[in-house]
Amino acid sequence: MSSEIYALFESLPPDELKAFTAHVKSAAQARGFNLSDLVEEKADSDGIRCPHCNSLEVVKFGKRKGIQRFRCDGCRKTFSSVTGTFLQWTKKTFFTWKTFIKCMMEGRSVRKSAELCKIEAKTAWVWRHKVLDALAQYHDHQRRMSGIVEADDTLFRLSYKGSKPPDRKSYKRGTVTFP
Repeated sequence: MSSEIYALFESLPPDELKAFTAHVKSAAQARGFNLSDLVEEKADSDGIRCPHCNSLEVVKFGKRKGIQRFRCDGCRKTFSSVTGTFLQWTKKTFFTWKTFIKCMMEGRSVRKSAELCKIEAKTAWVWRHKVLDALAQYHDHQRRMSGIVEADDTLFRLSYKGSKPPDRKSYKRGTVTFP
């Protein structure tokens, strides 16, 4: 049932999804609900584990920049919900990250992604590697794919630039040679 609901949400156009979200927020506020409190209650009911010692004995320990902090009663270390993720040391908003990931999915270059997200090109390059590393870690924990795999040959010209192999004649302009 919930997967059908998620599929319906994903099929909504952006303007209708925005209108629906605004309606749900206003209805929740009219009834005295705060959606951020509901998210925190959900996190409490799931049982937050300490990323350092894997203990369930954690307590809320204030907020920093709107993100809930926790402290472990076992090892006494503090952490948040983004500890251990690629968002851990970021100073940009989640919206900026979402825009950047969308640019990656659309196949945009690092420079174009940086321009659209209003970040430096070097930052975009580092972010790209953070996202790719996170995807690789996620993939390592998932099942291996199975099924039919198709492959095709690709011929690459060998470059002997800087060295002269003894078993090959000199290259002449205008001729194409493949090894």
